[in-house]
Amino acid sequence: LKVFNMRSSRNLTELPNLSQSRKLEHINLVYCTSLVEVPSYFQHLHKLTFLELAWCTSLKYLPKMPGNIEYLSLRGSGIKELPPSVWSHQKISSLDIGDCRDLKKLPNNSCKLKVSGYFSLEYCSSLDEFSELPRDISVLDLTGTSIEVLPISSMECLISLTTIKLNDCERLVTLPPSICKLKSLKELDLTGCSKFKNFPEI
Repeated sequence: LKVFNMRSSRNLTELPNLSQSRKLEHINLVYCTSLVEVPSYFQHLHKLTFLELAWCTSLKYLPKMPGNIEYLSLRGSGIKELPPSVWSHQKISSLDIGDCRDLKKLPNNSCKLKVSGYFSLEYCSSLDEFSELPRDISVLDLTGTSIEVLPISSMECLISLTTIKLNDCERLVTLPPSICKLKSLKELDLTGCSKFKNFPEI
């Protein structure tokens, strides 16, 4: 067995025992809205590279991910926190955590994700802080988050960052003067930041 697809199995509450299916490469569980956990044996599925958990709204936590995982989607899931092992995973090149409305913060350990290009935290409406982001991203989407302060000090190493989207960040009041340290920044979108008051020199 290499592909396991249970997409839109809305009444599925738990997965069958796949621990002996060591050749699994692709698991799709999109819209399995009653699924409450990912079994811990997933970390031993060493051929698994693709795991789709988008819109698994009852899923709150993740176990450690297998060493070869490259694509992980948690968009719209009920996830409350990311395991540090995911954030420091050196093979993940695509991580989608947009619309995770219960996600409050990102891990504070070193981020080693290989994600490049567009990185979205849009509508993670409980998210109000982060300490480190994937180094190679060019677009950071923070639309609809609860962020109050943009932590430029943790973003200075993002040398490819050209765009920051802060649309509808209704708790954002100002930007730090150190935003001028983002040398590649070309676009800054503050649409709908209704409490925004002070704009620094740039």
